[in-house]
Amino acid sequence: MELPLELVDAILVNVPGSTDLSRCSLVCKDWRALGQSRLFKSISLRKASKNPQLLEILRTSSHIPSAIRTIDLNFISLGVVWKYMDVEELGELVSEILYRVSSPRSLVLRGPTTDSRITWSELPLGLQSSITKFMGLGTLEEIEIDGWAFDVPIHQFFSMLATAPSLRRLRLRHGFSGFFSEDTPEDFSPPVLNLDLLDIRVDDHLDVDPQVTSDLSQLFQLDAGSKLDLRVWLNTAFWAFGNIGEFLTEHIAEQVQTLELTIGLRNNYIYSLSSSANLQCLTIDGSNSPAAIQFARKTLITLPGQSRLRDLNLKFCFYTLPRKQWNEFIQFLAICPGLSSMRRVRFGIQTNEAQVEEANFGLAVLRERGWEATVSVNEGGGAGVKRAFPFYLYSRF
Repeated sequence: MELPLELVDAILVNVPGSTDLSRCSLVCKDWRALGQSRLFKSISLRKASKNPQLLEILRTSSHIPSAIRTIDLNFISLGVVWKYMDVEELGELVSEILYRVSSPRSLVLRGPTTDSRITWSELPLGLQSSITKFMGLGTLEEIEIDGWAFDVPIHQFFSMLATAPSLRRLRLRHGFSGFFSEDTPEDFSPPVLNLDLLDIRVDDHLDVDPQVTSDLSQLFQLDAGSKLDLRVWLNTAFWAFGNIGEFLTEHIAEQVQTLELTIGLRNNYIYSLSSSANLQCLTIDGSNSPAAIQFARKTLITLPGQSRLRDLNLKFCFYTLPRKQWNEFIQFLAICPGLSSMRRVRFGIQTNEAQVEEANFGLAVLRERGWEATVSVNEGGGAGVKRAFPFYLYSRF
């Protein structure tokens, strides 16, 4: 008795790993087609030696090319040996693989976050062209750039992004050092991006000398209907990168509904929320910074009086907080004008069991106001933290 393909597909959804999926593919022809489609849903091109084998699979299969949703060009391991490789041959193989993927949803360009960068100008022209065409496929919804340095005029970079008509999620990390400013052509028109997510991290160690002086508001715009989830890592390199701070806090602030601010170890500026009239959810991750609670306070003061903020998530290291400072901060939350509409405040803190009661005691003031005030705890013993802090305390430096 043959099972309906819908039931087979539902079964394969719950198969945990690639090994078991491979075994399921041996049952029969129908199971093989469905199993292989799930097996190849996401592919990572990180080993040049495997590319010919993958290309042969794509050439001979009728269903795998259309099943691939995520392509990860992971060149991290090639950073040191990049200049000694036959990059033309590598480029041809990768280009042909990209050419055969028909309905991608996500493209990841990953490179080493060290001095051995993968730069756009070093790529073979054929591979540059293939990546640009890949971005232009109408199905691509997400682009993540992590470690690649685009040594091109910044207006040209945003023009490349504009070729992806379905782009909704954009992550830019560790890749800002290559950009530079250049007079825009007379016929240049700022591309309009309809984004749901924008994630930005300018690296303090790699991107400390940005060459961008252009006004970002003249280089790209958000669609008027965008309701943006914005995630920003705040450090000295971020604030030094052109007028990016002004662009995010003023030009597109009204379109931001969800905002996550991670405070880097080197951050000397306050992220203003004065123009964030439609902000509904705010996360401040201060687990890396000993000055986090002061930053959070100065940031929240900038909220407009008629703020729509409903959810506030705060991540601190409780070990480093003087108790007086903690209690004063709780009192501040209770009277802050911009928090008058808030309903939920969640604290993610690093502490140990002995301090949980102390942390919760201060929240009684907020609960009396009818707020849902909760604390989630990562335990540590008297000898220190037993396991990695979930908010990556110290691990990012």
